[in-house]
Amino acid sequence: MNITKTILRLKKIDLNTIFKFPLTNQMKTLFEFPENLFEQFVEHSDEKTKVESSILSLLNEVQPNTILNIGAGLDTLTNSVSFPKTVREITLLEKSSNYSHSYNGKKVIVVNDDFEEWESGHKYDLIIVSHVLYYFRDKSKAINKMLSLLNEGGIILFVVHKPKGVYKYIKDAAFKGNYEYSYDKLINILKNLGCHTKEIQIECS
Repeated sequence: MNITKTILRLKKIDLNTIFKFPLTNQMKTLFEFPENLFEQFVEHSDEKTKVESSILSLLNEVQPNTILNIGAGLDTLTNSVSFPKTVREITLLEKSSNYSHSYNGKKVIVVNDDFEEWESGHKYDLIIVSHVLYYFRDKSKAINKMLSLLNEGGIILFVVHKPKGVYKYIKDAAFKGNYEYSYDKLINILKNLGCHTKEIQIECS
């Protein structure tokens, strides 16, 4: 089975660079963060726009018929004018109902469930896993489950942030460590499975 995993790895400016002087761990603890810190960061960053643009570019290149978007969140992808018309059906899997207002369209199937618990009776040409892998309890099991849901020659598109820098630091502060950074573990799992990978780095600000 020829399965390609594309990894969009985000590159961020380091926190020390932003403040123009080295920050010790003791100094970093002095910063107080609001509860909606991460939302504010994403709102003022071009990360979401650039990632979505890269995903749309890949979709138009591959032209899949069926897509599964795991942890879809707020759906701006399928509403984009660049969303490929070749897509016959896209399943938005999101356990939170907070984003339901953004889910529309004849091609859209909405599933409110946890991926690790969800049972699918379908297979897909392409699976999107954007900033979601961090939260899976058993990452190896989750990835193997994704592989089982792919059609022959299918693609899994992972989006993860880099090991160090502003994105990870803010995520750590906002979620108080309730997630696990996944890039290295992802690479090792895919390598052990003998999967072919292609990595694309995106410069964000």
